[in-house]
Parts: sequence; C-alpha cells; structure tokens
Amino acid sequence: MNTLIRIINGNLQVLNSRIHAARVAYEQRDIESSRMAHIGDLHQENHIHSHSELLKIVVFGGLDGIVTIFALVSGCVAVHFKLKQIFTICMGSLLADAFAMSMGEYVSSSAEHEFINAEKQREEWEIEHCPEEEISEMVEIYRNKHGFSLQDANDMARLAFKYKNFFISHMMMEELGLLCEVNESPRLQPIKGALTMFLSFSLFGSIPLLSFAFFELFCNRYSLYELYSIKPSYIFVCLCCVATLSILGMIKGKFCSIPPYKAAFTMVLSGLISASMSYFVASFISYISESNIITANLGF
Repeated sequence: MNTLIRIINGNLQVLNSRIHAARVAYEQRDIESSRMAHIGDLHQENHIHSHSELLKIVVFGGLDGIVTIFALVSGCVAVHFKLKQIFTICMGSLLADAFAMSMGEYVSSSAEHEFINAEKQREEWEIEHCPEEEISEMVEIYRNKHGFSLQDANDMARLAFKYKNFFISHMMMEELGLLCEVNESPRLQPIKGALTMFLSFSLFGSIPLLSFAFFELFCNRYSLYELYSIKPSYIFVCLCCVATLSILGMIKGKFCSIPPYKAAFTMVLSGLISASMSYFVASFISYISESNIITANLGF
C-alpha cells in the first residue's frame, strides 16, 4: 500500500508542479520564475495527464472501500460477533461492493464514451459533407462566444479546419462542451477504469478487515482481552483507518485544489462518523433484541 501511495503522490506532484510553480510566480510577481514554469517536458506532462483519471479512481475508490468496510467491522464488533463471522461477512461484502462499484464505473464510463464517440462520428460526417457550414458555425461561435471580429473568426476557423482532428475535438468542446481525446481508445478506457476501481476498493477496503483479523489473533494469543473492556483489535483498526484516511484525504485535496490537511480532516471525520453510527446502531439493536421489552413482538 505504501508503494501505491508513493506512486500516486509522485505522479500528482509531477502533474501539478508546473501549475504550482506558475501560481507561486504569479503571487510573487516573479517574471523569470513564471517563464521557467512554462518550460518543461510536455510529452511527460501529457503522459501523466492521460493517467490522471485512473489516479482519481484509485483515490475515490479507496476512500469508499475503507469507509464502507470500517463501518461494517464496527457494527460486527458492536454485536460481539466472532472473528470467523466478522471475516466472512466483511469479505463477502467487500468483494460484492467492489464488483458493484467497478460495474458502475464501467457502465457510466462506457455510456459517456459511447455518447462522445457518436457525436464525434456525426461531426466527422458533417465536416466531410458540409464543410463550409461547419466553418461558418465555428465563425459564429468565435464571434458570439469569444468576441472575435469577423475577419479574425473566419481566419481562425479556416486555419483550424486544415487540421481535421484538432478541428473536430475543438468544435466538440466549443459547441457541445465535450472533451474528445484524439488518441483515446473508447473501449479500453472503461475497462481500465473498472479494473482500477475494483482493485482500489478491494485493496483499501481490506485494510480494516485484515488489520482487525491480525490483531484479533494477536490479542487472543496473549490474552489481552483480560486487560481491556473494549477490544484492542478494534482500537488498532481505528488507528489504521485514521492513518489511511488521512493519507488518501491529503491526496484527494491535491486533486480538488483544497488544503490537504483540511481534506484529510474531512475524510477522517467522515470515516469516524460512519463507523460510530454503525457501532452505536448495532449496539442499540443488540440491546433491544436481548431485552424483554419487545422481544416477543419482534421475534428476536
């Protein structure tokens, strides 16, 4: 997991380094630093940008996975399930949720790519059969949307039209608001996203489960339950989840351009609230089911 975090963090640092340097130069009104910020390996930057969506899936899938299973482990601990029961329930839920999340990612991404591809094919057909009308449409967009003069708009549209791939992607963005990647595979991208979501959800979701199982076996071996009223293994799970949520929260903050520590605090708070709700609701239902107040009526 540490290796994965370092890879994600390293890619994010390279991806955002130029933008960050440009912002710092602007704040300091440093012209020379601003010039240096615009010099770099464009090929490397474009390569990293092509993986940014997958990195986002890793972060957000990991957050969903760890919070979901953390809450489930908390509920199971609250009703005093045995390790075998907790492991069975949580592992089944982990794999089922990971599959559901990956299928959701695949379906939504496929639908988006299919729609973009259909619009791209339509634009290609229109450019082939109605080139002057397409150029005139771009001229109107330049004039009405960006304030170009008639001459500049006409020159710009005809210059862009010489480069068909650029003209198509540019027109789709200006006219439809759709980002069309020229070199992107419409079939491969949804599959990569779905696999990334499944692996990320499974990997980070296994942290609370495996940490609980490991420390539970450790506590049973050394009879630590005789010293504590609350399971030490559950405290260990909480610490592991807080640490992981903090790391993922800071990475999320870099994606969303918000202070990393604020994002980390928000994610830790969200995870603790979810786990607390699960723990106390399960404890309350367990208490009700064991009491004689409504046991006969509910059939517990």
